[in-house]
Amino acid sequence: METSNDKTSKTVLGMVALEQAIFPDIDKLIAIIDEDWQLPASASNYDVQDNNAVVIQIQDQIVALMFLDAPIPWEDIEPVCRSAYYWPEAGETMQKQQAHVIVSIMSDASSLEKYKLLTKVITSILKLTPALAVYQGMQSLILSPERYLEESDLLRNNSLPISLWIYFGLFTEEDETISGYTYGLHEFQKMELEVNQSSQTLTDIYGFLYNISHYLLAYNPVLKDGETIGMTAEQKVMMTHGPSRYLDDTVVIDLDF
Repeated sequence: METSNDKTSKTVLGMVALEQAIFPDIDKLIAIIDEDWQLPASASNYDVQDNNAVVIQIQDQIVALMFLDAPIPWEDIEPVCRSAYYWPEAGETMQKQQAHVIVSIMSDASSLEKYKLLTKVITSILKLTPALAVYQGMQSLILSPERYLEESDLLRNNSLPISLWIYFGLFTEEDETISGYTYGLHEFQKMELEVNQSSQTLTDIYGFLYNISHYLLAYNPVLKDGETIGMTAEQKVMMTHGPSRYLDDTVVIDLDF
């Protein structure tokens, strides 16, 4: 099957919102990353630590941590909290934040490999800090520490924690049909997916978008305009490239599901 190349020098990042201004101990963080994920880390050659920042190396990737003694701006996260149907308490929880940690991954590895490492580092930070939430601004995601830790375990089984990286928008149309879309596949140099005015259930549409997203990231295929796709040998869902209903100036893959 034809595949696409997602090699990129783009930096990926996430933020951990904190209830108290407590920066994780770097030695303990390195130990947890090694213990939990078998990833030896070193700060020796890349140490630029001062009162609020440190850079460490994990294999051939650079991890930059910045501690800010201030909350993530409410104007940035308020609309994200409002759209977090999967976590109704997000807005109330984020009102308690006092500080945050910015985690950045820099390397020439694929976006997928960088997001895997980002997730592993963030899970380790969650174990060492009074964390309230994980914020992925590029995907409009706000996630509870409990969910983040639970979903990240998929990486231990050679699966991908798609819901930590992709937002799935779902809503009921005026005619009672269901529509859904992804937001976050662009971070992996993929076209976003949409299902419009479907007779399927919310659960089925979420599952279909999730499975296709996982397939895209795990196997890196090229989904061509006018071809079909399915999760079984019998399922054949037509794919059409066209303008998004939700994103300005964006071409997406519309799935006739």
